[in-house]
Amino acid sequence: MTQFIAATRRLLVLGLTTGVLFTQACGDDDAVAPATPTITIALNAGSASAPQGGSAVSTFTVTGAGGFNATPTVTVTGAPSGVTAAVSSVSTSGSNSTGTVTLNVAGNTAPGVYPLSVSATGSGVVPVTATFTLTVTAFSFAMTLTPNTLSVAQGSTQSSNIAITRTNLTGTITFTVTGAPAGVTATVTPATTTGTSVALQVTTAVNATLGNATLTVTATSPGAITQTSTLALTVTPGLGVTLTTTPGALTVARGASGAVSVNLARTDFTVPVTLTAENLPTGVTAAFVSNPTTGTLSTLTLTASAAATQGTSTITIRATGTGISAATTTLALTIP
Repeated sequence: MTQFIAATRRLLVLGLTTGVLFTQACGDDDAVAPATPTITIALNAGSASAPQGGSAVSTFTVTGAGGFNATPTVTVTGAPSGVTAAVSSVSTSGSNSTGTVTLNVAGNTAPGVYPLSVSATGSGVVPVTATFTLTVTAFSFAMTLTPNTLSVAQGSTQSSNIAITRTNLTGTITFTVTGAPAGVTATVTPATTTGTSVALQVTTAVNATLGNATLTVTATSPGAITQTSTLALTVTPGLGVTLTTTPGALTVARGASGAVSVNLARTDFTVPVTLTAENLPTGVTAAFVSNPTTGTLSTLTLTASAAATQGTSTITIRATGTGISAATTTLALTIP
């Protein structure tokens, strides 16, 4: 009987122990596991265009979950040569972080479409990535001369306007001019500009080479294709006087006098002209009627002394005046 009671007690203890263990096992199955921290990233714009030498901007939002509320690290990869990326203005409030991605495009970046990756990571989370498409457009410029032909008199100035058409180009353009003939100065004002118009000024000296010439205007801008344009220039006679004598030769005996007419052909020039005779032989004197003169005709009288040097000489007649180059002609003088 005693053995039966002991065995019964052992069975009761075993049953109680098994029930407790079973209850504990069931309780473990109902426990909540800790949440896993995660992040997501979103861009306000998935694509943008930027010209060579320009930039593009996009903002991002990184959202944390599972207890992640730290500031993530954001990077940009896949940028082509000439494009640099900068992440800025990152701020965190709760589980959300926002910031800005700026893509700076160099002037020599090849035009095209480029896929970039904007990635975010943080402690204890799996990195996430968003795709951004950058389109790089080419920049260029063109110029037009109005007018593209000029007729400029000696001793004067005229201008042509240069209109600039820009395509995605905001930088400076520098101008140079070549091909100007002797006595002609061609300048662009301003020589360097960020605007859309400049002026080509052509100034001719009073003795500038007459005739036709082609001026070439060259425009350059860093990273852009150099542009050229031409201007057809004609230099015409300007303010001045042309001299001739009638007759063109004179014979004067010793102790006598002779005269020739000096013709002054004026071109847009009305101020007084002073006449002189040069290279006179010994014993010969010269005198002009109406000197200085505002007219178109004067008389030169040559007087030979009794001892004047005999033979044939070439006398130079010169006309000078304010604002003109000196004009000359020659006269053959014979003293027999």
